[in-house]
Amino acid sequence: METSQLKIEVLNPQPTEQNPYIVKDYPWGRRLRTQQRRYVETIQGKGERYVIQTQDPRDGNWCNPKKSIYSAIIILYKDLSNGYIEALTFSPDYTEEKDLEEFLQKVPLASLSEYQKGQVARARAIYRVRKHIKYTVKTNPTEAEIKESEEREKKVNVSLATLLAEYTGEEKTKLGLK
Repeated sequence: METSQLKIEVLNPQPTEQNPYIVKDYPWGRRLRTQQRRYVETIQGKGERYVIQTQDPRDGNWCNPKKSIYSAIIILYKDLSNGYIEALTFSPDYTEEKDLEEFLQKVPLASLSEYQKGQVARARAIYRVRKHIKYTVKTNPTEAEIKESEEREKKVNVSLATLLAEYTGEEKTKLGLK
């Protein structure tokens, strides 16, 4: 699959630890060559990480894996302009709904795993919940106002968590997930 803007080819199926993408003839220092494996590690409740592991050409052992930070979704692709394998990431934190739609234009929903589709549903639910959040800034509040504000905040947090769970279920249903 190619996308129109980046000229990329999404690796399908996505590489996993059991079935990594192998980069052959990878440089090791100035003279040696080796191989490198790349894959996406998925951990329920934490997210996904891009993992790169190089093989020591002197003894054939795999070096310690280098892991990226967690993201909600990581897709490995081949950049057709240079042939390199790279990662495209998405997380709903600090993004808007338009960012998710731009991501899905590059990587169609059909090419995502069940876990990743669940993360798309969760992101859409987060964006819906954000529409219900209102902020009030008060300068020099009294002790009574601070206490009242803290109590109200506890109730709002419970309501938002309930709303997020409800919206996530609705979004998963729309995507045909359990």
